Amino acid sequence: MEESLEIELTEDTVLDLPQNLFYNKINNYLLVISQNTANWIGLFNEEQEKIFGLLYEKYTLGKVAKLSNSEEDFNFVISQIIDRNFISTQTVKFNAPHNEGLYIYLTNDCNLACTHCYMYSGKPKINELAKEEWFKIIKNAQDNGITAITFTGGEILQYKEWFDIVKFAKESNMSVTLLTNGVLWDKDKIEKSKLYIDEVQISLDGTDEELNSIIRGKGNFNQALDNVKLFVKAGVKTVIATTPTLENVKEIEKTYINFAKQLLNELQSEYLYFKISQKLITGRKVQALIQDKAKEYSTITRKLANSLYPDAEIRNFIHNMEIGTGLKNCGYGGISISSDGKFFLCNRVEDIEPIATNKDDFKTIINKANYYYEWSSVDNVMPCMSCELKYICGGGCRIDEYHFAGKQAEIKELQPLIKIDCTTEYKNSIYEKMIGSIKYTYQVD
Repeated sequence: MEESLEIELTEDTVLDLPQNLFYNKINNYLLVISQNTANWIGLFNEEQEKIFGLLYEKYTLGKVAKLSNSEEDFNFVISQIIDRNFISTQTVKFNAPHNEGLYIYLTNDCNLACTHCYMYSGKPKINELAKEEWFKIIKNAQDNGITAITFTGGEILQYKEWFDIVKFAKESNMSVTLLTNGVLWDKDKIEKSKLYIDEVQISLDGTDEELNSIIRGKGNFNQALDNVKLFVKAGVKTVIATTPTLENVKEIEKTYINFAKQLLNELQSEYLYFKISQKLITGRKVQALIQDKAKEYSTITRKLANSLYPDAEIRNFIHNMEIGTGLKNCGYGGISISSDGKFFLCNRVEDIEPIATNKDDFKTIINKANYYYEWSSVDNVMPCMSCELKYICGGGCRIDEYHFAGKQAEIKELQPLIKIDCTTEYKNSIYEKMIGSIKYTYQVD
């Protein structure tokens, strides 16, 4: 995160505000948006609007203070400009998923057959990579500046030499995250591996055996929950990841908060967290939700998240949009590797085409990922390229919301990408988060 602006403010100071500004009224509040720097401030009454207008016209601070009818409003506007570095020379660091980490599907082998599994896991793929091949990939990643790896499957514990690979990744100075169904762990495995795991996410898709079994099959809930407790007690950051389906989301809505609070109260640990999916994609026996069903699903799961973690949505937005950062795309360009060594630009590897294999030069793969990241950025998307929110929104999912559906070979590279739809409702939701972030930060009623 960038530091707030550090300049000496005197009566003669003229603030060099951004020039490429957009103004949007939201619930009688005015958002002032700097498109090029993914930055904004909020003005909450006419006096604040007047003060900002004078500053924009390059009046000195002394002159604006004399013309202002409210010292409180004057200080509030100046504080936002200084705190948020809202000036023309502000630099922006864009998301760079292609450099941040690898997403590795260690195996497609799985002991469960979850209804929503987008990997359709069960049997291992033909020619899954051997341990030494994963070692080589991890070493190449380290040599190319990658600092984090997420291991998933299938179920990672179905891979015979999972521990050796996790240990090697951690000893290669990688941050290691494991995604697991939690069923196959026990105390010995957890104690053996806890020093090599920065975070484990265990999937529980219900709040009891009955609800969980709708998605994950019978007899798995208690074993997974017991292992959640063992990981927490071992001092490993542990996330219970829940993805309801339409079959159980209404029941989860009734029971999730009580379930989570009871577990938090029982364990009394800083290592336990909860994450609930707000989007359902197509899987083994589940179709992606669209229109009203998708909206209903998102409304329920967002409500649960905000009930469990008050103001979670707005705090996450503030965290993801730190001052001096921007989004060029959804993360398309981040490298995922299937268990048989194919490289993809998104972790939804069953939905898109590979760009390389583990036989190709790793540096060349990184360069290709960089290329497609820039090629699919909002600067090359219609209508995003002219939108004031382009570096705040990032343009949405390149698979679900674009005509090329993540298959870059299907379109002509010299033509801009076309976003399928961008609704007024969606844009308004972002505007409201932007205003909400100012209100939350400055405690504006």
